[in-house]
Amino acid sequence: MASIPDMFADIVKRMPELEKVSKHLNGRSLRVATMCSGTESPLLALGMISRAMAANGHTFKVEHVFSCEIEPFKQAYIERNFSPPILFRDVCELGGSKATTAYGALVDIPGNVDLLVAGTSCVDFSNLNNARLGIDAGGESSNTFHGMLNWVKRHRPAVVILENVCSAPWKEIVLKLQTIDYAAQPARFDTKQYYIPHTRTRGYCVAFDSRAAKKQGLDGLRLSEDWLERVKNMARPASCPLDTYLLEGDDPRIWTARAKLVQDAGVDRRAAKTDWGRCESRHQKERFNKELGSKRPMTGWDESGFCQPPDYAWGDWWKTQVERVWDLSDILYLTFAQRGIDPLFKS
Repeated sequence: MASIPDMFADIVKRMPELEKVSKHLNGRSLRVATMCSGTESPLLALGMISRAMAANGHTFKVEHVFSCEIEPFKQAYIERNFSPPILFRDVCELGGSKATTAYGALVDIPGNVDLLVAGTSCVDFSNLNNARLGIDAGGESSNTFHGMLNWVKRHRPAVVILENVCSAPWKEIVLKLQTIDYAAQPARFDTKQYYIPHTRTRGYCVAFDSRAAKKQGLDGLRLSEDWLERVKNMARPASCPLDTYLLEGDDPRIWTARAKLVQDAGVDRRAAKTDWGRCESRHQKERFNKELGSKRPMTGWDESGFCQPPDYAWGDWWKTQVERVWDLSDILYLTFAQRGIDPLFKS
């Protein structure tokens, strides 16, 4: 299975309870808001579910209430592709009654939302950060999380879905949600266990409004536990190789992307130089423990920003990478070489 529509059709087929959602909504739209979602993948996924359900004779409509995104280029993407009724600029402002839009206007903040999906900043929680900060430390991750939490506390959507790096302080996040009467359950998932031949681990947390659940005769904690059980049962490991998903080599989109990559690679890399000290110490330890030596046979990179991959490699792509990626590639190459395997060989 390599078709995205087929994947969502399979999800709908394996989750007959979605028919109950359709009946419960009784023709009205599910009202959804997003914060810091970047590419708005939650809305894309809900749209695919809606179409898959329609193919089975069930109605599932989605209403996009508002988005919130601070990155200008992501704002442009959201406006062009989704045209939300309101596009807020800063999640930190959403705890009040009014907030600034991406266009600079001060408008009322909507609150009648069924589902909130948020991927607040991860920069302070990431293992790649040499100076990680906690949930209350006042950093970017803390501020965006509390901006989201203040909106949730004020408007109380029925369901909140949070996404962040696995190293985020999930226990503290759950406790914060519990203080405003939301029952939450965090979990870690890997994309390769859900249809796609690609590994990307992320933490997710789904929280239910315990007050609203109680009015319906339900238990919020049981709902969160049920969510986790269902998602684990929905696992379907990738069944097609990566090549199945790739465009043909002569596809115009490939050439357009390559041309842009060459253009971007022309920018002085020193302007984008990153501090990879913490990773570098791990890399040195790996080399020492495995007796790999200090050579860089695959990339030939040096501290000046020079990189010389094999002549048959995609050199423009390699030149856009950072030292951490170059060094890791060399470590992997040497690790395989110890076993007598050439990882660059293609049959």
